[in-house]
Order: sequence, then C-alpha cells, then structure tokens
Amino acid sequence: MRVCFDTASNYFWNGLGGYLNTPEQARCAFEGFNFRFDCATAVIIESRESFDYTDHRELFALLEQADEIVTFNGRTCDLIVLEKLLKPEESRKLWAKPHHDLKGWLEQSLEASAKRFSPELGVQYGRLRQQRVAILEVSKTLNDFQTSALAGTYRDAWVTFELGCAYLKSGNTDFTYTHPPG
Repeated sequence: MRVCFDTASNYFWNGLGGYLNTPEQARCAFEGFNFRFDCATAVIIESRESFDYTDHRELFALLEQADEIVTFNGRTCDLIVLEKLLKPEESRKLWAKPHHDLKGWLEQSLEASAKRFSPELGVQYGRLRQQRVAILEVSKTLNDFQTSALAGTYRDAWVTFELGCAYLKSGNTDFTYTHPPG
C-alpha cells in the first residue's frame, strides 16, 4: 500500500530562513524546537481513499501499515514533525520505508509543480482548498483553525497524490529514498 500524506503543524512558524535540502539540515535547524501536530490528510494511492487526522498517533498507525510513503517535502518537514512526536523506534520504522519525496521533481513548490504538471491540476490546486473548507464548515464539528488547516492538508495531499501517480508511472527514481537518513 502506498500512502500520500501532508501535515499541518507549527513547523514553519519558526523564524527559519534559507532552504533545507536534507533531513539533517532540518533536524539541525529545529533542534530543541517543540512541534505541535495540528492535523493531516492521507490518501491511499491504490484505493483513492482519503482520511483526515487530528491525532498524530492515528496517522502513524496508517503510515506504519504502508509499504511506501509519498510526500512533497516530507524529508525536511512532515517526517521531521512526526519524528519529534513519535518514539525513536517508531520514527525509525517510517524512515526505513521507501519514500518518494517529490519536492524538486518538477518545481520547488507544490503549487508550481501542479501548474507545471498540467493546467487542470494547477486550477484544482486553487479550488480544492476552498471546496474542502465549504464541506468541513457544514459539519460544524471543527473550529475555524482546524477547518482551515485540514482544508490545506487535504489540498496538498490530493495534489501530491496526482503528482505521485505520475512520478511512479514515469519510472523516475531521483526522488525516491530507500534508506534511513544519517
């Protein structure tokens, strides 16, 4: 099973400058920084099912079952956030899985990658978040912050899903990592 996912956290709220290219650089930049997990969305590639999470333990349970993980910027963001929140042995399990991190495959940003991939995906990038906000607001079970954060992870997970399917089909392995860092 392949799983795409995206997290929302206070990761980027730190006064970070510059570009992080490796997990080691991200670990160094955020040494001693306490992360807060806000939410995540995961998409199972084979079934096209998506799941929203407000508990990092539940996300970990799904990722633990995955054979492969697909992210956009996961090696310097999403997995680093989880690494800080999980037990070391749990984190090692995630890093040991084959991981396709698509940041840089087409462009350096997810939005630019979506636009470069196809005009339709570029348009969807703008609309998916708005559509998800509207759906989540109807449920009335989340506060405004949670609604906004989940709408963002939903958009990013689905766009990563589309890019991930194209990447896997292309046979490219330049953005596939099969060994734990370090």
